[in-house]
Amino acid sequence: MSKINKLGQYKGVEVKVSKQVVTEEEIDNQIKALLAQKSTLEEKDGEVSNGDVTTIDFEGFKDGVAFDGGKAEGHQLEIGSGQFIPGFEDQMIGMKKGETRELNLTFPENYGAPDLAGADVVFKVTVHKIETKKESELNDEFVVSLNIPEMQTVADLY
Repeated sequence: MSKINKLGQYKGVEVKVSKQVVTEEEIDNQIKALLAQKSTLEEKDGEVSNGDVTTIDFEGFKDGVAFDGGKAEGHQLEIGSGQFIPGFEDQMIGMKKGETRELNLTFPENYGAPDLAGADVVFKVTVHKIETKKESELNDEFVVSLNIPEMQTVADLY
């Protein structure tokens, strides 16, 4: 036997809705954020620089011995994201596609793995690809790509 819930009186209930005032600056910031979210990656020649997205292989060694969890192949890393331990991304700046470099680093004292906390290590890193972010262009085509009902043009966003 199913249980039936009886609704209370909901018709005629008044709700106050406050109007939100938005500044031009807030609108511009939101549009900039949308453009950044929809950025594309474009392969580049030359050296790794801050903000680039690299595809790398790496392996970490402590006292000349590879340590658990310190190896990956085809890993995508944005330089400057702070995803890796301090110094890792900074020492990759200037590397070229196909280059292998040894990064001399020290794990932070408060690192989660006790055997690596405060330890001096060497990461052997090979760069396979260097890409730069290309922000989307604010045009009608971009607005349509957002798939927001009744938004077809740049003017509709404002």
